[in-house]
Amino acid sequence: ENNQEFILEKTSLRQKYITQLEQINQTRRELIVRITEFKAIDNSIKQEIEKLTRTKEAGTVFADLKITHCPACDQDVNVNVHEDGNCFLCHQPIQKVPSDNRMDFEIDQLGAERAELVELMRSLNADDAFQIKLQEGVKYELTKVERELAPLRNKMSALIQPELGVIDAERGRLSEQI
Repeated sequence: ENNQEFILEKTSLRQKYITQLEQINQTRRELIVRITEFKAIDNSIKQEIEKLTRTKEAGTVFADLKITHCPACDQDVNVNVHEDGNCFLCHQPIQKVPSDNRMDFEIDQLGAERAELVELMRSLNADDAFQIKLQEGVKYELTKVERELAPLRNKMSALIQPELGVIDAERGRLSEQI
């Protein structure tokens, strides 16, 4: 009876550790999915920042280019008629600074979002590292319980008649056929 209590206790403990491992593995899978999603978002933000930076640089290069022909009628545009500080085509005041500020603002916003995302990924990676340590501890405890149960399993397997193995294999074969 003392042996039976020991077996029941260790079997229950073993099942508890297996359940914990399954929960840890599920948590890790969810963390890995989130980290992967965040890495994809981070990559998109990085690419968008690069595009905006290139666009801003291209804007400065092309800022000096002037329109020589009207886009509607393709006639030469007379640049001598316009006032300084106004667009020679539509005659509205030119405001270069706000568009530059807008690009800088967008780049700064994306940079801030990316920094938050990187911090969140760092936190998720730390959570994953904690889950790995937890998993190692549970695996260690499970191995200890398995070692304690091993001698009893060997004794029990010696009591099982060899014919039972043959019968079980035949039952499995018939079950597969059905």
